[in-house]
Amino acid sequence: MSGFVREKLTPILWLVTACVLVGGAYGIALGRSAPVMSPGQVFAENHAAQVCVDLDAAPTIAGVVREIEKLSTWDLGSYEVGVALAESVIYVCPHHVGLLERFVAAVDQHRLGVAV
Repeated sequence: MSGFVREKLTPILWLVTACVLVGGAYGIALGRSAPVMSPGQVFAENHAAQVCVDLDAAPTIAGVVREIEKLSTWDLGSYEVGVALAESVIYVCPHHVGLLERFVAAVDQHRLGVAV
């Protein structure tokens, strides 16, 4: 029986172990594939630097409005325009986060009928 184990069963067990290890590694690699990006994220990935240059040139609420209008010409829906603007600012020019916060506050005040 020990000859059978050494000659037949041990190679089969090594083969099964190798398959489990390779299969596990392949499964882990598949689980870590790149996430799917939304159109706004793709835009930010490719054009964030220009968005930041535009905001640097006009760091005002009116400048944010102009940037939103500019982004709207890129065939992005309104939600994706917001994603593109927010991700550009957060990841490339975080010094403009306060500007976006002021813009959101101004929009909220306007929406509620409060003078800005």
